[in-house]
Amino acid sequence: MFSTSTAIVFGGDNNVALPMGVTLYSLLRHIASNTNPICLYLLDGGISQENRARMDAITACSGRNVSVQWVPVNMQALEGLYVSRYLRLATYIRLLLPDILPHNVSRVLYIDTDVLVCGDVSPLFEVNMQQWEIWAVAEFYIRQSAQLSALGIPPDTAGLNAGVLLLDLQRLRETGTMQHMLDFSKENPYMECHDQDALNAVLRGNWGRLNWKWNTMVFEPEKILPETFQNENRPASAKEILQNTRIVHFTGSSKPYNFPLKKHPAYALYHQAIAQSGFYNSIELQQWKKDYASLCRRKVRENWAKKIKKLSSLGKG
Repeated sequence: MFSTSTAIVFGGDNNVALPMGVTLYSLLRHIASNTNPICLYLLDGGISQENRARMDAITACSGRNVSVQWVPVNMQALEGLYVSRYLRLATYIRLLLPDILPHNVSRVLYIDTDVLVCGDVSPLFEVNMQQWEIWAVAEFYIRQSAQLSALGIPPDTAGLNAGVLLLDLQRLRETGTMQHMLDFSKENPYMECHDQDALNAVLRGNWGRLNWKWNTMVFEPEKILPETFQNENRPASAKEILQNTRIVHFTGSSKPYNFPLKKHPAYALYHQAIAQSGFYNSIELQQWKKDYASLCRRKVRENWAKKIKKLSSLGKG
């Protein structure tokens, strides 16, 4: 149940404006209309006024009792942190939450923008957080022990995925855990998973476990770690996973808005959400679809070119 001391937060820069709009639309769509007022903080790491207006319109049309506050983010506070072709500086914004959100907010649900919300998230605010500052879903795959050792993490320690985080902000402010993570990121700039690696390196397994349905990353039942089921039966198929998930998380560099992920079980639902969200009007939506199709064709050609080049080099060897 929502209260004045709880909130939902997500955001980024202008490059993720469309998926941010889809996240907003799908989140509000699945929250019960008779729930307590929802406090929603949208983090602005460089979003254009046009795209902010689009998201304000999505909120206004939702029919939900929601209070939205845009929070400007001083991106200079993140300067010097490592970025790559696929992960931008905005991914580190979540590490600033204890400092940039009002101090009367003690618990927040942080959600990445590359998700599709498929169910009401309000039950997460009833979780007894106990001794843990951070609750999350375990990664659905186990990384190589050498990668973990390089971060100082014992190889038998489960790692969290940072896409959905339930945060005790009051405790995080007291312990300075997020600042420790920022410091770790600066001291270890070439981490494979950026701020997620910093989270795991600092926490070292000391975090609460959420059920897999709150951050569903894969749709192959055998790849879901047993510890995420929490006494539930393992789903038997991708269809069953999709029926039971509350948040679908499109991990990796290929997203349903920048790559032809037509084999992904939630691909059609995501594109349906783009159309229904109202982020684009009908003319803009048709143009986006043309641009998306062109982008997908180009990326497919690039991928084939890489495969041919690799096969050619193997043949020469």
